[in-house]
Amino acid sequence: MNSKERQNYIGGTDVASIVLPRPKWKTKLALWMEKTGKVIPPDISEKPEIEWGTLLEEVIRKKFIADTGYPVEKPQEPLVHPLYDYMQGHPDGIGVDENGNKFIFEAKTSRYGAGWEDGNIPEEYQLQVAYYMMLADVPYSFIAILIGGNDYRCFKIARDYELEKIIIEKIVDFWENNILKDVAPELTAIDDFNLTLTEQVPDVIEGNHEIDMLVNVYKDLQDKEKDISKEKEDVKLKILEYMGNHEYLKAGRYIVRYQKVKSSTLDTKKLKNELPHIAEKYLRETESFRFTLKEDKNEEY
Repeated sequence: MNSKERQNYIGGTDVASIVLPRPKWKTKLALWMEKTGKVIPPDISEKPEIEWGTLLEEVIRKKFIADTGYPVEKPQEPLVHPLYDYMQGHPDGIGVDENGNKFIFEAKTSRYGAGWEDGNIPEEYQLQVAYYMMLADVPYSFIAILIGGNDYRCFKIARDYELEKIIIEKIVDFWENNILKDVAPELTAIDDFNLTLTEQVPDVIEGNHEIDMLVNVYKDLQDKEKDISKEKEDVKLKILEYMGNHEYLKAGRYIVRYQKVKSSTLDTKKLKNELPHIAEKYLRETESFRFTLKEDKNEEY
């Protein structure tokens, strides 16, 4: 499905961006810019984690069917809300239990299992299946996760009507007041500011009392961060001294690992010197932003 088609509805993977104050993958503003066609979302289909997640979906579904005996089929048509046609979903499957109850099935993969520790389910996925349960009007769902290629887990989630109310309210507000009216939602992250930033003007503006206080707060936090970073290094050193030449340490509910990691990087300086015509052809220019803070000593900016 191309990005143009996705502009016409809110899908399951969009819900977290709208509901959570600090979503993991995409902010509300970034989603708004994609839905209104102001930016074209990047094609992530060839990313290894996305490619393998897609390939392993069927494997995970077969594992679930083998374990439970419940038939599961991937729907060919999207689920659509009866009142809001812009609320649509494409779950990985809809199954039927031994009592004839339908349920949502969702397959996930994770390299290291971050967010799935101690039986937890990441909020983004809880919202996704809650949205699908609402659209399909089913009482529960299953999320099956394959971690590291060999750790299979399955979770059953009951329908939460209070959560559905929140999801509906926030999506309706986003669609009607931001999408249809073409009004940008508020900024919630530095990346949001960067998205809205146009050509910068190389001059200086004076702060007011509130901004002066915020800059002082930032400086204090910056200093504390340096102190904490040093303290972390000191603590880490003590742990490593205890580990000696052992790669692993079991400490209560945590496993500490210290390993040598080899990596290869391109020596761009050498490449430019020895093969400048080749370097010029393959070098890619990128842009980023740097936020700095220094004392004003009446220097030139």
